[in-house]
Amino acid sequence: MIDVKKELIKYKPMDTGDHIKYDDVISNLLNSFSKTVERIGKDQYRSLKHMDNIMEALENKSGFERIIEDMEDRISSMEGTEKRLLEVIMEVCDLTENMYIFSLQSQDLNLRSQMELQWKTLQQSLLKCGITRFGNSGDIFDRQLHAAVESRQIPDFSDGYILEVIKSGYIYKNQLIKRAEVVINTTGPIQI
Repeated sequence: MIDVKKELIKYKPMDTGDHIKYDDVISNLLNSFSKTVERIGKDQYRSLKHMDNIMEALENKSGFERIIEDMEDRISSMEGTEKRLLEVIMEVCDLTENMYIFSLQSQDLNLRSQMELQWKTLQQSLLKCGITRFGNSGDIFDRQLHAAVESRQIPDFSDGYILEVIKSGYIYKNQLIKRAEVVINTTGPIQI
């Protein structure tokens, strides 16, 4: 065990001159420490400010990501709706084309002219929506655009000449949505 009385006797008081030196050293150390703590405080404040900015940016990013996801969902839904709408439009076009073809075989001239007018009006309306109808007698057969449902051999016409259009084809936004069904002329062996 330590004897405090003996230890105090060993202790010698410092010289006044030495005491002043130690006070200056301690004072300088305390000033340096205080400046360092002050600098750390300023750096910490700046870091917190930057952290706030980062957190705000992350929150905004999350908000933007949610907005983008919502927009992507809407676009996907609209594309599905657009596809279904195009399918219905193609059915209406086929039905109208059937009536038009039937009217051309009719003896009723008023019916023929009325259906021809309706057929042309439908084509113009489709063009306004970006849908282009193709497939006419006299065109040249193209496997990408036409489906040959029948072929005939008529020597007066060249090979691949479209003799008759059974159903028109349609393009929407530069994409084929329905191939035209056609009857083509073949001069050699029949290949459909």
